[in-house]
Amino acid sequence: MHSPDVLSQLDTSQAWWIAHDEAGLDSLVSVLYSERGTGELADESWQVTTLQLGNIDDNPILTDAEALAHTEGYVFVFGSSFIGPNGKQDDRRSFVARFSEHDVVFSRSLKGSNFAKGDSKKRSRKNDKSKSATRLTAPVSVLDLHSHLTRSINTAITAQGVQLLKSHARVAKQMKKSIKAGADLQPDMQPVNIEGASFVGDDLILGLRWPVTGDGQPLVVRLTDARLVLLSATWSAKDLAECRIAAYPVNAGGSPKRPVGVRGMTVDPEESGETIHLIVGPTDRDLAANRVQAAPYQHLRAHLTNNKTGLLQTEQLQTFEGFRKVEAIAPLSPADTEPNPDPAWIYALDDEDAIVLLIET
Repeated sequence: MHSPDVLSQLDTSQAWWIAHDEAGLDSLVSVLYSERGTGELADESWQVTTLQLGNIDDNPILTDAEALAHTEGYVFVFGSSFIGPNGKQDDRRSFVARFSEHDVVFSRSLKGSNFAKGDSKKRSRKNDKSKSATRLTAPVSVLDLHSHLTRSINTAITAQGVQLLKSHARVAKQMKKSIKAGADLQPDMQPVNIEGASFVGDDLILGLRWPVTGDGQPLVVRLTDARLVLLSATWSAKDLAECRIAAYPVNAGGSPKRPVGVRGMTVDPEESGETIHLIVGPTDRDLAANRVQAAPYQHLRAHLTNNKTGLLQTEQLQTFEGFRKVEAIAPLSPADTEPNPDPAWIYALDDEDAIVLLIET
């Protein structure tokens, strides 16, 4: 979060927006923050409050929000764009929602969820205690992507000659169902599962959990000048899909038997150049043609520039042995300190009944 006004109202110096895969505008986004304390994270209390989003035009049914990106005071929430449980292109998942931090307002008090901070690399879980918190609301605009972005990503990958891991025969049947239902796709295209998003300059970088390359490496795609499209008052799915798209395979130690997909993404504003931070981990097991094993979760740093091999080279910054569903990442700057060029990191795990935090100290 970047708004001084919102941070002040929450009485905190740092906070993070979190996307949820729940259905409904009132369940898509929450804010996670630590109350002001002694400056030591171990002594701070963690709170989470849902952001109540109200659509200014209508009230669409949205679900499966998987990625967030921030620019110029606006927060963009990306649906996964993945196929639905029935195998068809699911428009409830194919969207971008946009709200401004400056439009976030405060209303009546609610009970917030209390978090207990653990030691380094230990779990921080919600406990049963509750505490007075603030209700947040904001107007939101929603862009329905339909199948436009899925088609454009597939087309760009094919044009670059990137070979993809063969998908299960069931996937082809599902794509045919989508086409029959009106999706503008081809039978040989792969479903797209977006699980990371960041802006680098005017370009939008999306991290894909699926598809992956033929040798099991994850893909990130770059949409040139997409930031300008998304900030426009007349934004459209067609304009976004018409951005020039480049696909980047990522060196993440994947293989056809243990494919790796993107599970989270961020940028560190203190780093120079075109650097992204990725959480990578298992793909969807039931999409591959052959049986695959679960890949380990890792935090990788990748540089988008000076890529001469066609494969983004990476540095491994963290591994998560013993942890599952690591799906969010952000740089962590301790309260009341100057920006840190080599920050610690906060990671969020997707739990069914809690947000689980891993905090690097």
